[in-house]
Amino acid sequence: MFHFQNDLPIFVRSRPCPYTLPSMSDGERRQEKRITARGEVSVWLDDPEEPMVRGRLLDVSPHGFRLSHQSKRIIPGCQVRLTHLSGEVTARALWNRVIGDQIETGFLVL
Repeated sequence: MFHFQNDLPIFVRSRPCPYTLPSMSDGERRQEKRITARGEVSVWLDDPEEPMVRGRLLDVSPHGFRLSHQSKRIIPGCQVRLTHLSGEVTARALWNRVIGDQIETGFLVL
C-alpha cells in the first residue's frame, strides 16, 4: 500500500489485496484509483543474468503500481523486490505493455 509524503509514494505493507484479478475483456479493468507517481526505482530479480533492472515509477494505487523499464526478463507472474527512495516492497508482475523501446509493467504488492 502507498501513502504520500512530499508527492513521493511511501511503501507500506498491507493486508492481502481484497480484489480478484480483472478479466481480460476489452475496456477499463482498473478496480482502484491510480495516482501519478515519479521516481527512479531498482527492481531486483531472481535472475543471475540480470539481477537488477532500473525503472521509472509511473503511478501507484492502494495495492499496486506501474513501472516503465527496458527489461524483457520482467514477465507476468514473476516476483520482484523493488527499492525506491521511500522504501522497499515485494510485488508480482501482472501484465506488460510495449511502447516503443520501453516496457510498462503493472505490479500487485504482496
